[in-house]
Formats: sequence, C-alpha cells, structure tokens
Amino acid sequence: MKLITKVVIDHFRSIRDQQIGELGHFTALAGLNNSGKSNLLRALHAFFYNQTDVSVPFDFSNDYFCHEIKTKKAKRVSISVKFELPSTFKFRKGLEAAEQLLGRSFTLKKQWNRNSPVPSYFLNGSSPQLDHVQQGLVEQFLSLITFRYIPNRVRRLPIGQGADKINPSGIR
Repeated sequence: MKLITKVVIDHFRSIRDQQIGELGHFTALAGLNNSGKSNLLRALHAFFYNQTDVSVPFDFSNDYFCHEIKTKKAKRVSISVKFELPSTFKFRKGLEAAEQLLGRSFTLKKQWNRNSPVPSYFLNGSSPQLDHVQQGLVEQFLSLITFRYIPNRVRRLPIGQGADKINPSGIR
C-alpha cells in the first residue's frame, strides 16, 4: 500500500535541501558511504517520532545542517511528507476530525527552530502553523503509521573469525 509519494528535507544533518519524489509501493535507497542514506531515514524517524534514532530525541544543535551552524541567519530544520492515502487506508473510529482536517491527499511539514524544542506543524504549505488541537489530530494520524528505522551497524571481525578472508591481502 503506497502512502508516501514525496519527502522534502531542509537543513537536517548532512542534507541541506533534498527532495525525493516518485516514491512507490517499495522504494530502495542505494548510494556510496556517507552520501546521506541514513540521514534521510533519520529525518523520517524525526518526522514520525521526534527522535533521530530509537530513544534519541531530536536535538537541534546536533541535527541542524552541519555546514551552516555558525551563520547568522535564522536556523530551522524542516521535513515535509506528501501523503496519498489509498481507499483501503482506514482512519480508526474516533479520528473522523483528523480525516476531515487532512483529507486523502495532503502534505505535512514539521519544522524545528533553534529556540523551540517543540516542532511546528504545517498542512499543505499553510501559514500560520496548525494550532494545538490540529497538531493533536496530526499526531493521532501519524500514530496510525508504523515507520521503523533500523540502523546498520557494521562491526569488524576479529582475526581468526573471518577478517583475514575478507581482506586476503593482509593490508590493514
């Protein structure tokens, strides 16, 4: 079931400004080491759970785009996700107000500012931001979706347990 069709990330970690569109039912990320794949997934984790990793809350000073932290301009991190809900997607009972607010095709943006630990929410590019009641409805909608980021942890094998087979030249 396809839910997300576009992701826009602005000033998150190593990502200055990135738009990923044309997402399908299944999307694979591939690229060189340090090209931003994990940060894209961390951005989505921050969007859904306000955490960059499991049990690691979003921290503006650590998660702001690293190359511009010392500039004087206003600093913000924003993550936008465009949703296209299929007819098979059901809002659970009691969330009629969330369905009425959001509809079936919408874009949600979460924005963090340096001086505010709580993100602001925007719907379909709206200004001003959503009020507290509307934010609660958005959070209830987001709780319907399961997103899981499992970081890849690579550990070196000790000598004698295969490390010499991985690097047959013996160069370390």
